[in-house]
Amino acid sequence: MINKLEDRYIKDNNKWFCKSCSCELYTGKKKYSSFCSCLSKTEQSSIYENYLSDFYKIHNNIYECSKCGQNITSGREKHYFSCLGIGTRRSQEKSTLNPTLFSKYCDMGCGQESKFFYNSCKAYCCKLGAKCPTKVEKDRQKKLGKNPFEGKTHPRGMLGKIPYNKGLTKETSEIVARTGLAIKQAFLLHGDKRKKKHHTQEAKDKISDNMKQRYASGWETICGRAKKYKHISPIAGEISVDGTWELAFAKMLDKVNIQWNRNKKRFPYINLDSEDSTYQPDFFVSAWNTYIEVKGYQTDLDDCKWTQFNEPLLIVKREHIKVIKKWLNNHKDIDSRNFFDLIKESTKEKNL
Repeated sequence: MINKLEDRYIKDNNKWFCKSCSCELYTGKKKYSSFCSCLSKTEQSSIYENYLSDFYKIHNNIYECSKCGQNITSGREKHYFSCLGIGTRRSQEKSTLNPTLFSKYCDMGCGQESKFFYNSCKAYCCKLGAKCPTKVEKDRQKKLGKNPFEGKTHPRGMLGKIPYNKGLTKETSEIVARTGLAIKQAFLLHGDKRKKKHHTQEAKDKISDNMKQRYASGWETICGRAKKYKHISPIAGEISVDGTWELAFAKMLDKVNIQWNRNKKRFPYINLDSEDSTYQPDFFVSAWNTYIEVKGYQTDLDDCKWTQFNEPLLIVKREHIKVIKKWLNNHKDIDSRNFFDLIKESTKEKNL
């Protein structure tokens, strides 16, 4: 059968042509072309099987890909050219490419071992080649010194224009005054129609319990806008302090060489909303048996905390920190007595 069929078609440079009408039967690119009307379906199937024998090892009607060694039951031509990297790409999860056929190291040139293999015959150290450290650095170098908006116009044509209401107030501009009045009247007539979401009581209780657990495990809150600083003390160990004022006070405690630690204990009190809350002073100086609070701006909430606090407490304020920083910068020999004399008068009772 095959010998007879071979008299009916011609193979030239991996392309197959019908001898009768000279139409192209199969091509070695991505897919085969339409069947030739000169051949019956049986003849066409036999020719196609001969065509696939160039790509697969066929035995017992099982087609084994010569590229990756996988047994293919359908889509044989599509699979083969995908393996070559010139066909339809398949996702990495479904692909069973043989890693031994790829480069051992990332094709982006970073020198790392290849971990991801693709039908494009590329192997990368990460899932996306564009995320390779070497590729990222090359792209970054290309963009250095270049303005990404150069040569582009503003989407609304506002580039270089001054807003009409810049510097205007309701006292100096009738338009601004009229707009403000209209907004105010709308609020008075219709109220605030913005969507306001509130936690349920169950959610509030859950959040409260979670916060209490975090406090119990030693978690520290962020103090307003103050930056957190790490400080390694020969006495208190490695701690975190809030802002430069607390850092200066901690360094001074180390300098005078007295026993102290970063306070982790929390004390219950009733806040201004008549709700249960907790208060945590900044330091505890065991040599003085006193808690220390480094305070910048004093509020009503601070007064509420200190009134209900029953332990010895000293309030370190701005004037004390100025002196402490001057001592540290000038490397003065200060002992614990001088240090205590500086702040001993600043008790919680005097600051209420």
